[in-house]
Amino acid sequence: GTGFKAPSLPELYSGETLLFENVIDPTTGRARSNIRTITSGNPELDPEESTNYDLGLVWDINNAWSFGVDYWRIDVDNVVSNNAQYYVNNEAKFPENVIRNRAGQIVEVLNPFRNIAERKTSGIDFSTNYRWNTTNAGDFGLNLVVTYLDTFEEKDTPEAQSRSKAGKDSHPRWRSQATLNWKK
Repeated sequence: GTGFKAPSLPELYSGETLLFENVIDPTTGRARSNIRTITSGNPELDPEESTNYDLGLVWDINNAWSFGVDYWRIDVDNVVSNNAQYYVNNEAKFPENVIRNRAGQIVEVLNPFRNIAERKTSGIDFSTNYRWNTTNAGDFGLNLVVTYLDTFEEKDTPEAQSRSKAGKDSHPRWRSQATLNWKK
């Protein structure tokens, strides 16, 4: 299928917001903590457009137990982002956004929302559900969902190479959630 997402009002028109973030300075390779970052809206943002694919199946093993698997892929163009590390990594393109002191250390990052070229993600979701009834205690259900993130790639500009973030940068390869339900 295809999708379309217009920028939100805060992404377009928010005033300046002061935050303190951690960034890695590519000129030194060292992490810098609590860097002053100023985030703001950008009225020139383009909408995000996406294409997604999904294929899955569910197997009802019996009346109480089912198992599902889904493959998914989502490709998004014009991704809206306000990542301070993006501006630091691309300081040559945005020298006015990375402010350094006389010693060359980053002291501030101006971090407005902007469109980056694209993001591609794909993975597999596994799910299982088990239900059982008891005479006195009520009905129970156990649900488990596990996601494997196969691909998480971003390109900052159309001519840039894709950067793989699957398994790093707060994009873990494996995620799971289990729930236990009870109804009397």
